[in-house]
Amino acid sequence: MERGLIREMDFYRFIHSRDVRRYLQEIRYSFTATEAAFLVWQCRNANLEEKCTAWQAVIDTLPDCFWNRRPGLRALNSFHDFLRRHIVRQREKLKGFCTGKDYVYTYEYHESPRKDLSEDDGWRTEHILFDRFEDCLSCCLRDMQGAADRIRIEKRPVFHSNGTSGRRVQTLELNAEGKPLSIEAADEAEEDTDEVFGHMWFAFPTPFRCGNIVWNPAAAPGQPFVLDYLNTWNTVEMIEKGFMEGQPFQAAFVQEADKRVQHYQSSGDTSDMGAYGYGFRKDFGIWEEFGGYANYLDIEYYPLPLEGENRALKPLSEFLKGNCGIELLLNGYAYLLLEQHSRSLREKYAVEYTGEGLKAAGV
Repeated sequence: MERGLIREMDFYRFIHSRDVRRYLQEIRYSFTATEAAFLVWQCRNANLEEKCTAWQAVIDTLPDCFWNRRPGLRALNSFHDFLRRHIVRQREKLKGFCTGKDYVYTYEYHESPRKDLSEDDGWRTEHILFDRFEDCLSCCLRDMQGAADRIRIEKRPVFHSNGTSGRRVQTLELNAEGKPLSIEAADEAEEDTDEVFGHMWFAFPTPFRCGNIVWNPAAAPGQPFVLDYLNTWNTVEMIEKGFMEGQPFQAAFVQEADKRVQHYQSSGDTSDMGAYGYGFRKDFGIWEEFGGYANYLDIEYYPLPLEGENRALKPLSEFLKGNCGIELLLNGYAYLLLEQHSRSLREKYAVEYTGEGLKAAGV
């Protein structure tokens, strides 16, 4: 697929990770039409009208191309034609969501989760039914009182005594200003163009190396982890990114990287764009998340000092970089965990006992 120069639209801004965005800008990476359109689609912060404008810019400024057939996705002979249909379909779905008979609307909004409740995801649901979209959104905006960052409105079909309507629940997500971000309102009789993007996979260059301590700042709560590898790295990149430094026993895994990347290029989707590594799991220890900790386009270098049990990630990071051996890895890991446990006990004892009592007991 031929690459085109970006002139009228800054497609970099649709990348969530500041570090990935900055790196691609530094190397002056130019996007193909499919790459640019995908970045726009996956952006959680751009509203729907901004996305439609950006997709039109792809059509206007980047060369047309084809997209090969892959599992769950037919071949697209003209990606520009597909984007034109997608823009029309997005606007049709939005218009259809806001109108129609025999539906009711409900809303929920998202705010910062309460730190004292570990299971709080920040979503606040109101069980009020509205027969008009405008009334539902207006009530939500008043109820939020400026504290929320996201809104979710559901459109539910009304079922009558003569049977079900056959219509599905539809969902519209909006930003804090009430501007639509994305919509799930696929009609089985219509082409769901959003599904096309979900079946895509791309390997954009990134600045990360094996052993970097990274995180997904958008995750709640955002936890640091030590990067092991990205699914986008082929054999050469695996070696250049330092994967072999602390793991020479993984030679076979490195040699198979080219085959894995080739498989993802022909059959992969967004679920295969993970960043793999090791984090600390409370009451368990070091944990390697199945499927990766985050989409690699979301991760950034961890900017904060490691605290608590997460301090144990430091010796693991140095081990993967090849800067320390197994002996120092294990001893450093044990020391930091025991030190954190001791600190936790001191805090608990300070509540239960007096300072004089602890001093008398030699604690």
